[in-house]
Amino acid sequence: MSETKVPESLTENLPEGVKRKPYSSMGLIAFACVAATVEDYDRIGGRIGLCLEDACDNQVYRGQLNTFRTEVCKLVETETGIERKKKVTNQKAVDEVQARIDAGEDVQPLAPEYEYLETDAKYFKRVCEEEGVEPDHFQHLAEQASAALVFEPQGRERTGPKPKTPTKAAYAVADKVLADGKQENLAAFLTEQLGTAIELTGDNDTDRETLAQGVHANELREQREAAKRREAAYLQV
Repeated sequence: MSETKVPESLTENLPEGVKRKPYSSMGLIAFACVAATVEDYDRIGGRIGLCLEDACDNQVYRGQLNTFRTEVCKLVETETGIERKKKVTNQKAVDEVQARIDAGEDVQPLAPEYEYLETDAKYFKRVCEEEGVEPDHFQHLAEQASAALVFEPQGRERTGPKPKTPTKAAYAVADKVLADGKQENLAAFLTEQLGTAIELTGDNDTDRETLAQGVHANELREQREAAKRREAAYLQV
């Protein structure tokens, strides 16, 4: 996808050391103001080292703390025996495979796939309440979880559980984009949003599935981020 050009009208009268940079939001392009260089960032911010500090904070909040919360909850569940609320998302498929096995077919059982019904924070709070302890009671687990954290400013290809089945709406988006011939644009957008390469093959059916999976994954990401923003707002009360 070609680079988005900043309209000339938005480049006029910018402060020294500031430039415009395009960002995708809600299917539109926002031309945000950013520092032209690291030195400009520090100068405008009024403190040497501010750019580095903000960059590290951004990497931690967007990446490492997500990993930290996930790891802590796993350790807490193991130590306390208090299960995190979840549901099986592929029960129908599991039952169908089991029925084939019961009928004598030589097929492998299908493992259940789970979706958590509690956020990390909600689960951890519930455990603390049920155990009658303060959060710092689990600080030793926090230190264990911290051992899994790594600093990756360039990012890495993220891996995770098998993608969930896309919704009908996600397939509808994929179908519309393929019909309009804009699949490369959508793939580039999803790659940027998810941090994982969305690769097209040129085969219509394969690309339809890939795009629908990407759209669905992005919808789930936006839901998680919205939940975290609401949680953060509650904590500010």
